Amino acid sequence: MKRTLLPAALIATLAAATLAADPEPAAQATLDRLIGAVQKNDLPTLLQHASPQMKEGLTQQLLDSVSKDLSPHLQKGYTATYLGDLHQRGVRVLLWKLTFKDGRDDALVRVAMQGEDVAGFFIQ
Repeated sequence: MKRTLLPAALIATLAAATLAADPEPAAQATLDRLIGAVQKNDLPTLLQHASPQMKEGLTQQLLDSVSKDLSPHLQKGYTATYLGDLHQRGVRVLLWKLTFKDGRDDALVRVAMQGEDVAGFFIQ
């Protein structure tokens, strides 16, 4: 089997073409609201546009734990980079990279959207 090597310039062009475009304003607003709710440990805001399943599964105790861990780093500043979205199990999953200004390791954020409702919110 013959292998063909692509020139570095072509590879760089292909990689740049696959980067995600800017997120839709609604997607950005949703992420901002969710991250703000984690930063402030604000469960009502976090569940404001949540699906019934998410409202059932997310407790104040869970948010307390996440907020305690992330809030100090979020308050020092972060950059959210939209990576794109996936369609999985009937929901649209928005992917974001959080880069913390205080040097903490980056985080991958997944926001599962079921129509206009947030069906899942995961920070890894």
